Amino acid sequence: MTRVAPSLAAREAENNLLLGLAARGFASDDRDGVWLAVIDGETVVGAAVRTPPHYVTVSRLPPGAARAVADWFFEHGNESDGASGPAHHARDVALALAERSGGSIDLCMGDTLYELTELVEVPLPSGFARPATLEDLPIVTRFYAEFYGEVNLPEAADPLTAARTAITLGWVHVWDDGGPCSLASSSRGTPTGATIGPVYTPRDSRRRGYASALTAALARRLLTSGKRFVCLFADRKNATSNHIYRTLGFQPRGDFDVWRVRPR
Repeated sequence: MTRVAPSLAAREAENNLLLGLAARGFASDDRDGVWLAVIDGETVVGAAVRTPPHYVTVSRLPPGAARAVADWFFEHGNESDGASGPAHHARDVALALAERSGGSIDLCMGDTLYELTELVEVPLPSGFARPATLEDLPIVTRFYAEFYGEVNLPEAADPLTAARTAITLGWVHVWDDGGPCSLASSSRGTPTGATIGPVYTPRDSRRRGYASALTAALARRLLTSGKRFVCLFADRKNATSNHIYRTLGFQPRGDFDVWRVRPR
């Protein structure tokens, strides 16, 4: 990780997941993840990480590297049943994994990566943003479970565990209008940025401006804390979410896809 992480900083927003996992590993001395560096001479030109049971996550890879990454995981008994990463790079790794296993692939998540450096203020609905507390754990857990169900997140965490951990770390914020009615969480950090996700509003509270106001409040908090940018992912097929983020000033920075490898 020491050698790989600096090479990812040139595309810091795009590599927020890899950099966040690297930072977490440095902080906890976690050795459960498997990191690969793709080397051209003495230069790191790509990276991959797998923290079982999750899929392989890759950076941009040079031609031919996707097959080398897949081969390494198979040859070391750490084969994966999926891959995530920017643009076609995750697909190429997933195809190489499928060729090794005799399976096929399908797209299970297709996101747009957004980056924000200057917030556009939006009208506020009734209510206010606040950090979630452990008293909110039951409703935050429900929001997490509903979010996982709606996005069909592969290898989703246990909602209760995820909610308790995020609240304890101070990541989760809610829009309170007679009680929590929308959720937004910060998650991992990068050297100069921060990532927001998930963002979720239950169906009976939508179209009232809660998600826009809460995302804006959390982004403002992160930017004023000294972060240079804030980034997040949005389902390319979710017109409402994409409209909200663009209205707040988030700019698209490319696709980030998750591919599943199906067995023969």
